Amino acid sequence: MAPSPNAETDTNNSFRILPVSPDRQRLILTGKLTAHRAAALHQLATGLATRPSSVEIDCSDVQSLDTASLQILLSLYRDVVEQGGACVWCGVHGPTRDVFRQTGLTKLLPPEPAAEGNEAAPVQSR
Repeated sequence: MAPSPNAETDTNNSFRILPVSPDRQRLILTGKLTAHRAAALHQLATGLATRPSSVEIDCSDVQSLDTASLQILLSLYRDVVEQGGACVWCGVHGPTRDVFRQTGLTKLLPPEPAAEGNEAAPVQSR
């Protein structure tokens, strides 16, 4: 998919910011988010944290996530929430979800879809 003309991207097209509405932005992440890409991610995330009242962090196409990138994303999450905005994680699966489980951060994620025949998982309160 080609980036929207309004989207901001890094030079490797590893992540981009796509405006969803005037007060909502989507940070789309792709590939392996490792320390060597953390500086570009930090630059985009820092600019993003100061603008919208709502941010979606889309991890649908993330293959792996290291601690440097996770720290940047958690900082973005914290900054948006501290400014009174909403920050939602979506598409977190596979090895990326495993990182959230191992670090105890699954409470930040929406509940996993229930297996067929089971009731939906309860939403955890803060």
